[in-house]
Amino acid sequence: MPNNLETDYQVCSYCLLDSSVPQITFNEEGLCNYCQQFFERGSDILISPEQQQSQLNQIIAKIQKQGEGKPYDCIIGLSGGIDSSYVAWLVKKHGLRALAVHFDNGWNSEIAVGNIEMICKLLGFELYTYVVDWEEFRDLQLSFLKAGVANVEIPTDHGIFATLYKLARKFKVNYIIDGLNHGTEFGRKDFFANGWIYTDLKHLSAIHKRFGTIKLKTFPRMSVYKKALLQQIAGIQQISILNYVEYNKAAALKVLENELEWRSYGGKHHESLFTKWHQLVYLKRRFGFDKRKLHLSDLILSGQITRDEAIAELSKPAILPNELVQLETYVQKKLGLTPAAYENLITSPPVNFTEYPNDKWLFNLYNKWRK
Repeated sequence: MPNNLETDYQVCSYCLLDSSVPQITFNEEGLCNYCQQFFERGSDILISPEQQQSQLNQIIAKIQKQGEGKPYDCIIGLSGGIDSSYVAWLVKKHGLRALAVHFDNGWNSEIAVGNIEMICKLLGFELYTYVVDWEEFRDLQLSFLKAGVANVEIPTDHGIFATLYKLARKFKVNYIIDGLNHGTEFGRKDFFANGWIYTDLKHLSAIHKRFGTIKLKTFPRMSVYKKALLQQIAGIQQISILNYVEYNKAAALKVLENELEWRSYGGKHHESLFTKWHQLVYLKRRFGFDKRKLHLSDLILSGQITRDEAIAELSKPAILPNELVQLETYVQKKLGLTPAAYENLITSPPVNFTEYPNDKWLFNLYNKWRK
């Protein structure tokens, strides 16, 4: 939950994270605990350029060898955003035969759809699109909004990875290559550890059981147990390829624009209109948090922008007034909410995810075991 901003407000002396961030603390120098964790663990997590190239070559060779005789040697998720689009470009550049998978939850922007189509066309990848049952999915999203938790993106995130693992199993592919990376998402990892970006099947099912009205018959789901079995028995692995290259957002954007005719959709992860609304409206109004602070702080920590540049970017309006009205109207109508019901959802008191059943202890145990 946000701290008392009226009496305890403070901004980190190095990044932009402030008292609106859950479980944030500051040392005597004004450095927040997220930055402290980065400086303490960054050298252990981030790989040197020499190590990156060597390890990437080994990974590519291993993927190609295990993919021999199969229609695909890896699977990639493709949203039309910068990270996943750059992953697609990298995979092709290194000679991998990928099945591109798109999870269509009904919230795609037109630009994102165009990016996906153009990427697959120019790179020669086959595209598999999973289209959700909209009535089921809307009911699931509304359940999370009614629950009042911060991460109402859980239905999408869970559905994406469940779909990727099931397709890997179906096509007997051993590698799922994702767009996660330590360099530009270090803070996101710590948010995950603190519970704001947490998801598991028990948690999802509990919230839907309490607030949902439609039985989930087709929505793809996967438990921690099933994921562990697929990894250990079927040999399915997730590879975060961006950790093995010098990943710079600005440079990646130029590559995509020049080589894949990629078009920008605005902010980070705004290829989804629901994500755009979640970050710019829901988190700000219900939790008092501007998620741009997290994204910009990650770029500061990775050395891609200066703190002054980040402050200047944060000073700009997150969204123009007329665009905000259009976005909120669209979300309200798409979710089938009256103006009063919509307003109630985004202004009711926030709720910590721990108020609902979850398997976080098991997830933490599983992650420690994997190490």
